[in-house]
Amino acid sequence: MATMDSAGEDPGYKRLFELEAEYRAPRVADKLHAIVSFSHLFDDFPNPSIINSGFLKLADYFASRYLPFPIIFQIRKTTRQSHHSP
Repeated sequence: MATMDSAGEDPGYKRLFELEAEYRAPRVADKLHAIVSFSHLFDDFPNPSIINSGFLKLADYFASRYLPFPIIFQIRKTTRQSHHSP
């Protein structure tokens, strides 16, 4: 397990901050990539604090008016395809 002196030095939190910055980018593709990458964050860093912070960020994104409609549409489309795949 990695040691840390502060949250800024923890690799999980560093990746979380990177995803947040990527989500705040003006391109819709960057926003979508950031949202999809949260699943990788949770797999790579199964720390409860990271997972809790990540879910709070995702909830904030989905609750805010900053989540463009194309992203919501793409997420629904991807989710439906994954449920219908064998």
